This record gives sequence, structure tokens and C-alpha cells, in this order.
Amino acid sequence: MGNPNSSLSSEFQSLLYYKLTFKKEYDKNELAIFLGKAPDTVQRYCSGRLPVTADTARDIIRFVAKKNPKDTEFLEFFCLEVGFIPLPISKGKPTKEEREKDEIRLSILNGQALKEIEDAFEDGKLERLELKRIEKALTRLQEKAGELKEKIRKEVL
Repeated sequence: MGNPNSSLSSEFQSLLYYKLTFKKEYDKNELAIFLGKAPDTVQRYCSGRLPVTADTARDIIRFVAKKNPKDTEFLEFFCLEVGFIPLPISKGKPTKEEREKDEIRLSILNGQALKEIEDAFEDGKLERLELKRIEKALTRLQEKAGELKEKIRKEVL
């Protein structure tokens, strides 16, 4: 039986390759220094010759967040995989414009996630256990959205 995480790992490494090698959005040598690893090790992560551990993936996400806090692609990769969406923590009281932008971003991400789930459900690609997990996640999301809405309503009024 193969490694159940191999597909997820290879998808992550494809993203790593795309952003570091193809697009050159981040310097591999800087990442190597940040990770405390040899540049060749980072190159092997990017090429898929060396698997990325969970700890290393976390450190890569920290590196990217430090370099460009608006780049959430690596974080979204894992969050969306398990039914969550990343939201930045605002520092201080958000302005009306920031709240509106967050609401729009959240709506877009929710719409994308729901569309993917709906498509997979209609295609019969989701197993019963997966459907239960999604149902629980949607219930939690609705509860959290209600709580957040109440907090915002109290803040605004």
C-alpha cells in the first residue's frame, strides 16, 4: 500500500516548484537559510526528489508569510484540503474598507469551496465518510459565521 500523503505531497511540491523555480517569486537560497538546510535540499523539495515533511511545509508557509503576507497560496493549499479557509488576523480595529474587502474575499472563497464540494458530490466522487466530514465542517462554519456576525453587529452598533 502506498503512502496516503504522496498525492498531497506531490501537489504541494508542484506548487513549490511553480512559485520558486518557474515564477521565481521567492529566492531558494533565502528559503534554504530560513529552513537551516542546504540549497540543494530545497532544490530537491522543488523537484520532488525529496518529500516535504509537515514541519518543513509549516516552515515554508512561515517563510512565505514573512516575505509576502498577502500570498496565502501555500496556506490555502492545506486549508482548503481539509475544508477550511485562511483568514488574516487584523491588527487593531479594522476599517470599514478592510471589513468590506474581508467580506468579499470570504464570500469568494466560500463560493469556490462550496462549488468544488458540490461538483464532487454531483459526480459521486465523495464517499459517505467524506460527506459526513463535510457536513460537520459546514455546520461548524455556519455556527462560527453566526457568532462572528453577532460580534460584528455589536461592534458596529
